[in-house]
Amino acid sequence: MRATIKFEVDVDQVENTMATVVAMEADTLRAIADMIDVNPGPRTMVLEEVTEALRLLSEVTIQLHQYQQMLGSFEQAKFETMLPQSAAPSPVPSHSTGGPIDLGSTLDNMRRLDSFIDSINEQGSEENVVEAKEG
Repeated sequence: MRATIKFEVDVDQVENTMATVVAMEADTLRAIADMIDVNPGPRTMVLEEVTEALRLLSEVTIQLHQYQQMLGSFEQAKFETMLPQSAAPSPVPSHSTGGPIDLGSTLDNMRRLDSFIDSINEQGSEENVVEAKEG
């Protein structure tokens, strides 16, 4: 069973947090290595061991691709906030299991959210001015 977890961390802790999550996959990789390692004595379930190893490797690969996309999105968003607005966007990276990462729509959503927050802040400032004039 899988679950989606959402939480916030300080910007300067993103890489350390992601490194911790990525390192958790090492336990699965060690288990796979132990499973297919040559053990003394007769082995009667090699096919099952290889099948399970491949299943686990597939899961780890999917997770690592997801983490790579998350880190790539974070890096791109971080650097785009430092670049002048007229700068051309960098090429979108792709991964081996699918098409290009859809960073453009994520960044558009972030820009729309910024605009929405700015409009709320502007409305709040205008209401404070009206209240000051009425008082």
